[in-house]
Amino acid sequence: MLEKTVIDYISKYLSIDRKKFPHVISEIGMDDSAILDIGNGKYLVISMDAISSRPLAYTLGLIGPRELGHYVVYANISDIASDCAKPLGIMLFIGLPKDYPEENLKEIILGIKESCFEYNTCILGGDTKYASKLQLLGNVIGIAEKDEITTRYGAKKGDVIAVTGHIGTFTAAGYAFIKQIHLPAEIKDIFIKTLKYPKAALKESRIIAKYKAGHGGIDISDGLAVDLHKLCRESKVGALIYEEKIPIHPAVRKFSEIVKVNPLNFAFGIGGDWEIIFTIDPDKWDKVKREFKNVGLDIFEIGEITDDQRLSIITSDGNEEQLPCRGHLDDLQYDTFEEEVIKLVEEGYK
Repeated sequence: MLEKTVIDYISKYLSIDRKKFPHVISEIGMDDSAILDIGNGKYLVISMDAISSRPLAYTLGLIGPRELGHYVVYANISDIASDCAKPLGIMLFIGLPKDYPEENLKEIILGIKESCFEYNTCILGGDTKYASKLQLLGNVIGIAEKDEITTRYGAKKGDVIAVTGHIGTFTAAGYAFIKQIHLPAEIKDIFIKTLKYPKAALKESRIIAKYKAGHGGIDISDGLAVDLHKLCRESKVGALIYEEKIPIHPAVRKFSEIVKVNPLNFAFGIGGDWEIIFTIDPDKWDKVKREFKNVGLDIFEIGEITDDQRLSIITSDGNEEQLPCRGHLDDLQYDTFEEEVIKLVEEGYK
């Protein structure tokens, strides 16, 4: 069943009575996280994310069980980072086949330990069960000040639309390795790093929180275009972005020349870069930019929020066009993830 259909049914039949549960701030489907008012000007932010037992980098032979442990932590941290929340800890579910190698399990646990150390968080507890295949599921708990929170439904007219890093590198890397395209060494190194070591933009989100500068926020798990559409839909706003401002990595531009593909096909491809779209108070944008530069982190302005609920892109030749809602939309549209990556690249972004 399609993800949207599942969410639609849950929203319809499990809707929350706000009078009975006034501490619940976000309705089902409004944000990646549940947001609860715990008083004293603070929100508890809770999210849940599972990872595939065979993500693309694993299928391609680039990673092993230890990196799977990294991934389950990164994916959950990324969700609450998009809300500018600070992680307090993670609950963990591990489902194992009866014949799963003990050494692989040890590697997964070590990967989880390493990534928890990286993001200054911990595993609080969880559950284990036998399963038909490996299952890794995290449930992260975070905390945020009320005036720091950023959500899918928080974007405001006039906000600067910014992303925390380069877009499209994961799609380009996946396409290159799936198609077994020969790569120059400098491009190959960047692409392997992108697939093997995705990072959650937690440091970046803490800067946004520090300046209380953000309104809207969503991590790019399905693709720049489709996730921007989600943010604008929940915020009931529109967006105008600029092709020439989209931060496409130089390695992706060089690869685009090799395969003769428009680099925008990668920028508007599948999610996986794990960057965050933030909409930022324009009066605080200069301070945010300066802080990012001072600490050596990337943030790129790509457009602004509008009030007409249309999403448009200004092309490099100055034309304004509708921004298609393209990217990873559901798990049943293609037979495999590899097929989805190829189709999104080769069919083009328009």
